[in-house]
Amino acid sequence: MLGAVREVHVWTNRPIWAQGLLRPTVPPTDFDPNANDRSWWPGSVAAAHATALWGDFTVPDHLDWDLYVGPVAHEVEYHPIYHPFHWRGWTDFGVGALGDMGAHLLDHPFWALDLGMPDSVEATSTP
Repeated sequence: MLGAVREVHVWTNRPIWAQGLLRPTVPPTDFDPNANDRSWWPGSVAAAHATALWGDFTVPDHLDWDLYVGPVAHEVEYHPIYHPFHWRGWTDFGVGALGDMGAHLLDHPFWALDLGMPDSVEATSTP
């Protein structure tokens, strides 16, 4: 009834979790958020967020952090923001919104329309 499907558009208002943030990091030794000259400012909004997230947290007894982290290329210190939900926003653990939500959104037209593999894919995002 539809004819040949030539294009499928999929969109979402998600993610509802943080995306593209730097990993939590130790604040600079001269960190003073009350300094009037803002000399403590780390240089970018992303770096400021990473510093604001910092905390020295103990891994809960019920969590094998080394097993959870797996074979990432670098050491990732435990932070409660990663587990159990927000891991999606960091590429150390997830693949971002497209890999997380895309699988749920893109499979519907694929199955319903009995589509084959696409010839091309284009993804866009707001900053």
